[in-house]
Amino acid sequence: MGDIRDYLEWRGDLTFGERPFNDADNLVASCIAYLDLVGIVPAPSDGGSVPVRDACAAFLERAGGEDVSPWVRSLATIDARFVRALGASARFGDARLRAYVDLMDDRRTLQFSAVCCELDDERSYVAFRGTDNTLVGWKEDFMLSFTVTPAQKAAALYLESQALRARDEGRRLYVGGHSKGGLLAAYAAAVLPEALRGVVDTVWSDDGPGMASEACPVRARDVYGDRFVHAVPAYDIVGSLFDDGTPKLVVRSDAEGAMQHDPMSWQVDAGGLVRAEGLEPDSVRLSAALAGWLEGVEPDERERFTDELFDVLQAGGATTLDEVMGSAQSVQKVLGALGAADQRTKDLVWELLGAAVGANVESAKDAAVSLAAQAVAGIAGAISGLASGEADGEQG
Repeated sequence: MGDIRDYLEWRGDLTFGERPFNDADNLVASCIAYLDLVGIVPAPSDGGSVPVRDACAAFLERAGGEDVSPWVRSLATIDARFVRALGASARFGDARLRAYVDLMDDRRTLQFSAVCCELDDERSYVAFRGTDNTLVGWKEDFMLSFTVTPAQKAAALYLESQALRARDEGRRLYVGGHSKGGLLAAYAAAVLPEALRGVVDTVWSDDGPGMASEACPVRARDVYGDRFVHAVPAYDIVGSLFDDGTPKLVVRSDAEGAMQHDPMSWQVDAGGLVRAEGLEPDSVRLSAALAGWLEGVEPDERERFTDELFDVLQAGGATTLDEVMGSAQSVQKVLGALGAADQRTKDLVWELLGAAVGANVESAKDAAVSLAAQAVAGIAGAISGLASGEADGEQG
């Protein structure tokens, strides 16, 4: 077994005419949306398209070496090897990219990017970009419990425009994305005007969160049935957010714990994504904690809970979930902010920290207390040193 880089190198010599599009191809296509293609792929208003092989070559040239991470808009471990294999493959190399959109508006809490990949003369894949593990990105995911976000509205408009074009050209559409991109794909497809739904072949949410029924009563599963596929890793955190009971395709990963969210860790063989036996017990526990956090809470109260939760997590200056416990001083501030929080929020913070550090709740608490104690000791030592210095000065 391998990952999608291996898959492109193993099966990249086969066109879609020789081997039909499958769930591994979906994961490959969804990862294209994570590449910064500004200035490489035309925007919708510009028209035109560029072959994937040319886009990959331009992307690698701009990166100027093996380290492409500054140009990957995700913490997924997408690397130069993936980009080279993508462009060199007969499977994707001749496909064409167009209608690239990349929007960022902090004032509106809007992070949105999408691209359309024309796979051949008959089918296209609309890929929505996901988010990374920043706390801002996580907060946007939690906002799904009480509102429709600006990114969802942008995704709905984008997909409608691509569906109109597909209908006029006699094309079929695949729609998908990873993480938040999966949610955007599911939402945009669910609210697509009924007259356009017939052009949609399959909708994939690759470890994307669900959405609370109070904010969006229509589910992609209700509209598309088995043509909607929710794929998640065996240790699933993001995909369990606002779980609405839609069946999941559970995928094997070679990563541990929360790092299984990385699409580059998902296991692939010649037939596509490799199925796991089921969700890992710790993942199920965290899913139950997330559900309990919102149980019996009205949408306006969920908004308050969400603000409180992320105020606590950001109290120490962290910008990502794994930075929350990155230093003794940060942990001390988080613990101070946590003291006044609602008990539900306290319980969820410990669950999230346990998931982030790959430990159980008690271990996360022990680590936090230990780090906070280090911070206190450090401050006490500094004060003691300062007092000693002043005393020496007086004696001198």
